[in-house]
Amino acid sequence: MVLFSKRNIYIFVIFIFCLIFSGCSDKTPVPSTTWSLVKLVSIGDPINNSTTETVSVENCGVPAEKTTSCSAGTSNDLSASITTGGAFGSAGAQFILEGNIGTTLGIGQESGESIALPVPPDGYIYLYTISKKYKIVTGQAIALSSTGDEQSVDFNFQASCSIKIVDKEQMACDGYNPPATQPPVSEPPPVSETPSPTPKSDSDLNGVLSVRLPTDSEMSAGILPNILLENSINIGLMTKPKTSVFYGKAEKRKEYQLPFFWCATSSSILNQNLSFLSIEFFVNEKKIPSEYIGALKYKPNKNWDCVSYAVALSGWQESIQYILEMKISLLQNLNDGESDYPAGDYIYRITIDVP
Repeated sequence: MVLFSKRNIYIFVIFIFCLIFSGCSDKTPVPSTTWSLVKLVSIGDPINNSTTETVSVENCGVPAEKTTSCSAGTSNDLSASITTGGAFGSAGAQFILEGNIGTTLGIGQESGESIALPVPPDGYIYLYTISKKYKIVTGQAIALSSTGDEQSVDFNFQASCSIKIVDKEQMACDGYNPPATQPPVSEPPPVSETPSPTPKSDSDLNGVLSVRLPTDSEMSAGILPNILLENSINIGLMTKPKTSVFYGKAEKRKEYQLPFFWCATSSSILNQNLSFLSIEFFVNEKKIPSEYIGALKYKPNKNWDCVSYAVALSGWQESIQYILEMKISLLQNLNDGESDYPAGDYIYRITIDVP
């Protein structure tokens, strides 16, 4: 019985040859091809697209600084596909721009954005919700390959982008005990035994909020709710001049105090620091007159002497966003007896929404 005819042997040899050299495979390599976008056929109206992401920034013993960014306006932000449905640029193909196509689309303007996310106080984690918005330009173009083939392609170009922090959640590090340092700046001072002055009131702060001078007892006894504590915000103390951003909410019919504390390891150092320190409060960029800023000295424990500054705020309106800001300006480098603070402006910005 003959198992292999000459014809069968020939087919078998061809089959082995195909396996070795992949000559008969559907995955035959295609030489790399360069495509050129030579003409814009149409450009559609810009499309606005947004994405949301969550970023965790930790300070559990070692500050973990992070930056979030979005890319736009570069050649890397341009993609294209064959109009008939095939993948433009497959099998190692590349494409270049000819003529004024890059100028027309605005390629090379690098309109991306990058922001550094504020690091939380020692022992805490910030969980940021970040929105990234893109302006996307789409359309059709003619592409010409280096081998002479011409294709109609759909292009997609990220022309610009922007970043916004829409929410921030603060939580404690799991199982981490931060070293002893200044008292948390959002803690209220102890009850004062000194007489409280008669509150001063500015009815509407130029149409933004009502503001008045809080009494010592309101500042120290927790009579007036602390808007930082109400939102579980511990603003900490920054180690260099910069702006820290926080987010919270306020109830429409509630009055709050907005406090800031500065401490030193002795009363003499505290008094010396205060000679070169100033504090300003703002609501939606409107400065609160200094006569409405309460000041109260206290000693939270045997290690620290402190002063509390605060204003009382009310008159919140629904669906309005308020930007509260405390600007602490150091006229020279200061030391609180434990840490150094370079001269400059230390800004705490709290965005408040009223549901």
